[in-house]
Parts: sequence; C-alpha cells; structure tokens
Amino acid sequence: MSLKQELPKILEFFEMEPEEKALHFHSTVENAIQFSENLQEAYRAGSEKQREEIHDMLSEMREKISEQTKILCNNLGLSEEELVAYAENPDNFSKDEWELLKEANKKMNSAKKEFAYVKRPKTKRGKGKVVSKKEWVHS
Repeated sequence: MSLKQELPKILEFFEMEPEEKALHFHSTVENAIQFSENLQEAYRAGSEKQREEIHDMLSEMREKISEQTKILCNNLGLSEEELVAYAENPDNFSKDEWELLKEANKKMNSAKKEFAYVKRPKTKRGKGKVVSKKEWVHS
C-alpha cells in the first residue's frame, strides 16, 4: 500500500463515532506507527521528486490533524492544552494503551527529528539562488 493510501486510513479514525473509536484505537495507533516508519524509509530511499511529494503530504497531514484536533476539542468542550494534558496522563488509558502510545510517541518523535531540518530539494529562486536555511521545512 502506498503512503498516499495509508494516510486516509489513519485519518478516518477522527471521523468515527466514539464507540467505534474505542474499538479501533489500538489498530489506528499501530497503523500510525507503521506509517511513520514507512514514511522515513520512503524519504531515505526516495528521489528528489518523491521527497518533495512527502513534504507536501506531511503539510496536508498536519493541516488535517490540526482541523480534527479543533473539532475534537470543540466537541469535548476542552482547550487544546486540556486535551494535551489528558493525552499525557497515563491514568486516562489502560496499561496496554499507554505502552502503545509511548511507543508511538517515541517513533513519531524519531520521524519528527529526521524531518525537522531536512532541506527541501534544491529550489531555485531568482538567479540561481538556493533556498536559505531559514526557509527549510520545520516541524
């Protein structure tokens, strides 16, 4: 399955009813972990064009997650800070769920570090001027 096919499968979790989310929580987190690993591998092995597509996909993913987070917070009557505090509290999850979340967090942070200061493929501006470090993609 391609990365472009994997992403919607992960994001559909946000559109599920609460009971359905509870049933699919574990598999969705596992899918997100696998997606992160696949994304890193595709980036390492990809051509410049493929890397640019991955950057575009990451931007789209960030936007969708941000939108869904706002919707979730609105539905729950929580601020984003309160939602983060809830998600960071192990008392809100079973032991298995918490271990899975810790593993996911670790792998996502690893991917985040890899993409944090990755320079986009050489893009020329003006007369052969390469994009400056300030314009690199930041997470």
